[in-house]
Amino acid sequence: MELAVVAKLQKCLSGEDFGSMADEILKAYKDSKKTMTAERKELAKIEKEIANGTKAILSGADYSELNEEIARLKVRKTELEELLAVSPELILTKETIVNKLKQDAQHLQNGDIERLVRSYITKIYAHRDEVIITGGVNISGCE
Repeated sequence: MELAVVAKLQKCLSGEDFGSMADEILKAYKDSKKTMTAERKELAKIEKEIANGTKAILSGADYSELNEEIARLKVRKTELEELLAVSPELILTKETIVNKLKQDAQHLQNGDIERLVRSYITKIYAHRDEVIITGGVNISGCE
């Protein structure tokens, strides 16, 4: 399985057209930033709903559904906070992405495989008759 993962990574980083790859990565990054905006709005809404629910309880409202809803909102709030905490605001350009891809291609040739696998490969699904390898961005040149 390790050989399949390394072969896939080598295929992706051996291409000559890092510009096209950079375009796809940049588009995915910009799309994810829009998503983060939606998550920030959802977090603000949830915080307001938790505050309103807490006020209702403090005012004497005693509904089991209210307590259950606040518990559900707190779980979602934690999920959103964790998601936003690991998504720093980066400034990416096509040039910086191309340079990074070229550097990583060179590192791959020099044998820095373990770090690059951790950087590029997000999941490996091993089935009886196939191995599915996924990365952070679906790049068409990498199949």
